[in-house]
Amino acid sequence: MCSPEDAHDSQDANLKKLLDWDDRRPQHMKLEFCPARTFDELQQAYALVYANYVSRGYCAPHPSQMRFSLHNALPQALTFVGKIRGAVTATVSLLPDSPLGLPLDRIYREQVEPLRQQGRRLAEVALLSDRRDVDSGERLAIPLLRLFKLVFDYCRHLRVDDLLVTCSATRHEGYYARFLAFERFGPHVPLDTVNGQLTTLLRLDMHRVDDVQCHSSLVKGFFLENPVPAEFFSQRFRHNEVTLRRLFAELRPLLQEATPGQIEYLSSCYPAIDIPALVAGPVAELAYSMSGAEPGWA
Repeated sequence: MCSPEDAHDSQDANLKKLLDWDDRRPQHMKLEFCPARTFDELQQAYALVYANYVSRGYCAPHPSQMRFSLHNALPQALTFVGKIRGAVTATVSLLPDSPLGLPLDRIYREQVEPLRQQGRRLAEVALLSDRRDVDSGERLAIPLLRLFKLVFDYCRHLRVDDLLVTCSATRHEGYYARFLAFERFGPHVPLDTVNGQLTTLLRLDMHRVDDVQCHSSLVKGFFLENPVPAEFFSQRFRHNEVTLRRLFAELRPLLQEATPGQIEYLSSCYPAIDIPALVAGPVAELAYSMSGAEPGWA
């Protein structure tokens, strides 16, 4: 068994190798990492997740060819993207807890509810995907590291206490533990939707991030230094009546399936929009006033 110092040295070497390789890439081949800023980028992100999930058996095919949840409609939910020349090649969403709950409640409510009862602010990492997952079956480390840097800083901006994620117990749990200091917080559960593969719940106590002993100095420097300013997160796409209807009522009937309490909460989040009318009303002509959103649907 290697010592903690040996593990940190190996971790430092791996991360430095990845970052040095990324820094040497020509400028035209480097990805920009930011919140999704247009409706088109948001759709690209959800389509990328869908392609990834279907290819791995994580979800069944769907006519929308997109993967997202009702939680993505929340104003504080934020989808981050890595993009190059306008094409989204990596993405992750950060979903803060709310009266809608979290997607992971479907499996792990028993583990998560005590945190809520303690008054802790929770958020879930969801819809993580990168293009190489789809194109070659390989996981590209640099986009994931840079996306998680944004996730960490956004969590601090929201004053999140606990960052949670569900992931494959065999494929991804080690990555989250090694680089990101997540700890197992729930049992392994076999899921029919992922061909019986085991999933697990991981937790990162945001108040312990600075002191986590398994972090090497380089990992700490990458994730904890040079925090992204709050203004950066405000440069993001914001839903309006047209896009809420399109995503959450037309492409996927998530509003139709929502409970009255969920509809009431979403209505409080969008006081200028008649949320029940998005479900009951006729399909409106799709017109766009936001930057980057274009008429027509692939």
